[in-house]
Parts: sequence; structure tokens; C-alpha cells
Amino acid sequence: MSTITQAWDSLTAQQMRERGSLKWTRWPGTIGAWVAEMDLGIAPEVAEAIKQAVDVGELGYMPDGLLTECERALAAYSRRNYGWDLDPDKIFVVHDVIMALRRILTDFCDKSKPVIVPTPAYMTFLKTIPACGFQAVQVPSIYAEGTWQLDFEGIEAAMSRGASLFILCNPWNPVGRVLTEAELDKVAELSAKYGVPVFNDEIHAPLLLSSEAKHHPYPLRAAADPDLTWTATSASKGWNVPALGAAQLILDGKVRQAWRPIADDVAHHAGPLGVRAATAAFTQAQYWVREVSSYVHENAQLVSQELAKVGLHMDVPQGTYLGWVDCSSLLECGVKGSPTTWLRENAGVALTDGADCGHGYEHFARLNMATGHAIERQTVEQITAAVNKLN
Repeated sequence: MSTITQAWDSLTAQQMRERGSLKWTRWPGTIGAWVAEMDLGIAPEVAEAIKQAVDVGELGYMPDGLLTECERALAAYSRRNYGWDLDPDKIFVVHDVIMALRRILTDFCDKSKPVIVPTPAYMTFLKTIPACGFQAVQVPSIYAEGTWQLDFEGIEAAMSRGASLFILCNPWNPVGRVLTEAELDKVAELSAKYGVPVFNDEIHAPLLLSSEAKHHPYPLRAAADPDLTWTATSASKGWNVPALGAAQLILDGKVRQAWRPIADDVAHHAGPLGVRAATAAFTQAQYWVREVSSYVHENAQLVSQELAKVGLHMDVPQGTYLGWVDCSSLLECGVKGSPTTWLRENAGVALTDGADCGHGYEHFARLNMATGHAIERQTVEQITAAVNKLN
């Protein structure tokens, strides 16, 4: 056992509440397992980069050289991990992935055409689209052969009617799938066939839990048209620095040309501390995210096994640190209303309501498993004890 995982093993719920993050303070007295932030701290190299900047007072506006350094760091990271010979000049720093989506929608998309979102989806996609004046067309995905799959017939039908954008999330929040090359190729094929741009969110790409899972960057697919591809990523999830404000857009072709006039303005709204943290993460702390992924995988196995004993189903995710829990059995046992509300009030565990992830998912809940083993055991013990009282 490494010293890193020893520190994670010693974490307690009380310590997390005293730390005071959103995940642990929204519903006092509960175990925070909803919003996508980790309880596992940050890599020492990332912490040192932030500390050095604070120590010398580098808290002013964004220097150009810092942006260049971050872009080169991401390019090198992509080359090492994906064999992607990515030109740093095709990387643009932004504040965060959702801010980038907002600018793409408002600056480059036709409001007369809807945005297609496969569901279950990351909740903020479904909020951002109408907030920017667009209709969201939800395409429910298919659960078959023990896994969630994109409904390509439904996606094609939606694209054939016209769309301003298609949202792709890989690894897939909230279900934890890592999409295959064949699935990505099908998305690219449909995008090209109907001329629908793809907003490709790869923010969870560093977090691969399964040894069999491999992340395939969407822009590397042969059928992916650079003119129709907006790719967003960030160190924020893999290295647990979501509040520092730094993400990256990877652009080529016409979308790169379109973005250039606003690139400097957008980049200087990012946080210098976030850019420094991302640079350190990409260059020095890949080992840390591997430790996190292995540790979360152990949590996920525990959760899946223990919840199954009381009739709750969760597939062990291939990527992300999020589990998608089918709580249908609670409704069959007489629970009224939202299972998520019931679990918070009766088990003392706060999860994300499945209804926020799309129509028809009211009986699901999203569970954040990026926490210490002891806290995860406490989580499943409280849930199983509460469910057992129903029987």
C-alpha cells in the first residue's frame, strides 16, 4: 500500500465536513456523494505548483507564456497516452468546459435548430442548452447486454431533422462507459452525413478504472470531420482541481478559424492557478491519476456488490468515478417520489437525482465514489441498512 492510499484510507466523513466543500455542506449530516469533486486531495506536484505561485504572489492576470506552457503540456500528454501528434497551436485555454459550450452555442450555432443530447446525460448539459436559448432533444440510450449503449437509430432520426449541435460525452457521465472505436466511428459517420457539429467532452478521459478500457480521442477517428468537431478537456476531474478555472478546447479546420478571433479574450478569463495546476498535472502527475483510478475501482466493486444484496443495481464503471444506480426496487417496496430524496432522508447519503440527467430516469441516482475506502464502506452500510428496513 502506498503512502497516498494510506492517507485516503484514513479519511472520515467528519474530516470531509470540516473541509467544507460543496459536496459535504449542501445537506448537513449526510455523506456527500453527489457533485463531481473528489475527497482525495490533489497530487503533491500540483499542490507545489499552486503553492509556488501563491508564495511569489503570481495572482494577477493571465500571462501569455503560461498559456503556451499549458498547451504544450497537454500536447505532450496526448502524445504519450494516445499516440496523438497534437499541435499545441490547435489547443485553446478556456475557463471551463461548460463556459466553452456556452460560447459555442451562442457564437456559432443556429438557435432555430435543436441540440441533440443522448441521455442519461451530465445534468449541466441539459440546463445549459435552454439557458442559451436552444431546444434540447433528448435521445434516451439503450441498456442491453449488461451495458448502456447509444441509440444510433434515435440519434440519426434526430440529426435527419436538423440540429445545431450533438453532445458527446466520453467517458460517459453519468453511466461510466468508455466508448469503443466503433461507437465513436458511428457518431462521426452520422455527424458527417447530416452536417451536425459534435461537442465532444473528454473531461473524464484520464480516469480509466478498468484495465480493459482504453480512451480513444474522438478527433483521431478517421471519419471525424475537423470542421464539425469541438473537443473539450481539462485536468479538473482527473486531478481534482475543478474550482481553479482552466480547461482546454482542441480545434482544427473551420472551427479553429472561427474560434481564433475570440481565443485571447476567452483564455484570459481562465484562472492562472488553474492553468499552472493543469500544466503540472499533465507533465508530472500522471502516476497520481492512475492511483486514483485503481482506488476508485476498488470502491466501485464494493458498491456494486453490496448494493446488489438489497436489490439496487450498479454496473462497475469503466471510467469516471461515478456510478449509475438503478433504484427501481425502492419503488417496488413502496417508496414514494424520488428515490434520491428517500436515500438522503433515510440513509443519510446525498446522491444526484437521476431525473436531472434526463426524462425517464427518475428511478436512478448518480453516486460519486471518489472517496476513502472507509467512507465508501460507511456509505453502502447506511444505504443497505435503510433498504433492509423496508423489507
